[in-house]
Amino acid sequence: MQRQRWFADSNRSVLVMAALLMVYSALKGLRFPNLWSYTHYLFNYDAGFVKRGLIGELIRYVDAPVMLSYVFFCIFSFTVVIAILILLIHLAGRALRDGDIYRAFCVLMFATSVALVMLTHTVGYFDHLGLLVTLLVLTVRGWRLKAALASVLFPLALLAHEAALVLYFPVLFVMFYLDWDDHPTPAKVVFLTLFTLVCVALTYAVSHAVLPYETVSQLYSATQQQHGITLRQDAYDVLHRVVGDNLLIMQDHWQTVNYRGGLMASALAALPTAFFISALTMGYMHQLNRSRISKVLAILASYAPLVLHIAAWDAPRFNSQVIMSSFLVFLIVASSNAPSIQLSSRHQWLATAVFVGLMLFNLTLTLALFDGYQIVHFPFPAHQHYLQSVLGGDMPILQIPSR
Repeated sequence: MQRQRWFADSNRSVLVMAALLMVYSALKGLRFPNLWSYTHYLFNYDAGFVKRGLIGELIRYVDAPVMLSYVFFCIFSFTVVIAILILLIHLAGRALRDGDIYRAFCVLMFATSVALVMLTHTVGYFDHLGLLVTLLVLTVRGWRLKAALASVLFPLALLAHEAALVLYFPVLFVMFYLDWDDHPTPAKVVFLTLFTLVCVALTYAVSHAVLPYETVSQLYSATQQQHGITLRQDAYDVLHRVVGDNLLIMQDHWQTVNYRGGLMASALAALPTAFFISALTMGYMHQLNRSRISKVLAILASYAPLVLHIAAWDAPRFNSQVIMSSFLVFLIVASSNAPSIQLSSRHQWLATAVFVGLMLFNLTLTLALFDGYQIVHFPFPAHQHYLQSVLGGDMPILQIPSR
């Protein structure tokens, strides 16, 4: 009980610590947006309705060629990531307001996790827009405003990247379901049903919007000639592949030792943290007397990103997304002013020991990322070299990656 009062008197200190740890974790994966994400940024609907073409189409509509440059793409991408970090810190502060030690455990655990490493490492990926929309919906107050924002913005996020249906729709579904469970009204049932149907139907339409291979090849050649940057030709494959094609490709990936090894390594890096956050979330749901179906939905939403292993091969990304989803579900449950979890003295020490062990594990973790990168640690020699070279005039500020 004394420890809980200490945290109640130190919420600001805990939040500051969490914010600093989030920034530190973000620096461990920081890089410029890769050419895969920039190539997708250039997609539009000029040749027909396609996946991930919304942003490029909006730029084409406003007729602002400067917005198609890699420089502007970097500004746009880092703005999205910074906005996500700000909202995560804000929501973490809300979760700490009751001064519960186990809430602090969840927030600090997330702050050191590989989820934030991958967030900055995948800067420029359009699924970040789905995360940003989800955080905005979680941030605003009132069911009507949440429903309005989700109705307008989340379908747009699906047009930007269809994977948002698996990554973030389950989180929003849990939020709206728990709200209905607390204050049931027919309007909430109708909204959740229609919202689900629209999101599923839109994702189906987007995922099946493909172009002939010849058309895609012509688009690649024309776009590369127009922008003068060597784009990722394999990034155009999404324009002529449906989910079934990816399933066949994944059968080959699962046969390779390197892929299985990378998947297992990233799973070991991410899942223990997700399990810890989920376990405490279940404790809070128990304190709130949540139904079994509510708990099942919360677990399914937390681990939904693992489904993407069936149809795509970004293993570190999907495994780290489980931490993000688990934390978002925790934030939803924590917003209900759940009473503190009651543990015996023995289990309190066990929870504390697991927390300390996982924190040390997260802080010292080394993991292969994308495009030949690895997690870097303080004092961040690569970042130091970049700053020294830029300040010394030996290299330009903007570094266009090779992939």
